[in-house]
Amino acid sequence: MRIKIWFPILLLSLLVGGCASYIPLQRQQTAQITRGASQAQVDQALGNATVLLSHQFSANGQQYLAKHYDLQTGTRREMIPRCPSRRRGCMPAFIDMPIIDSYVVVFEANTNQVFAWGMVEELSRSPDDSVSSIMPALKDSYALARSKQ
Repeated sequence: MRIKIWFPILLLSLLVGGCASYIPLQRQQTAQITRGASQAQVDQALGNATVLLSHQFSANGQQYLAKHYDLQTGTRREMIPRCPSRRRGCMPAFIDMPIIDSYVVVFEANTNQVFAWGMVEELSRSPDDSVSSIMPALKDSYALARSKQ
């Protein structure tokens, strides 16, 4: 009898704990990042946001550290069918789903200061040549680091 009571409670606590360990970035957090900010300042600004991957790479004779995050850019409403019983049929249920995009903060390795930050594709098209020129190396390094996970 006790197992019937404690098993659902244990299962629920594990599920809730697993969900709490992943926290995407929010737009208002990214607004606090500035070029030249230290890693400690960025970590404070981004709070508990989950770093998905951190890796070092080199480009143009410099060493860089990239930290990748998920950025929640909005939400979309999705309809799912809810069928409580066969006799009553199905009813639509609406849930809000987050819209996520890939976000990266790049630090110069020798100074530990922010060099660039933003969505990966935005940085690839940056008008700042010093930023856009490192993006192919960042993408290659990111793909390699992801393949090792």
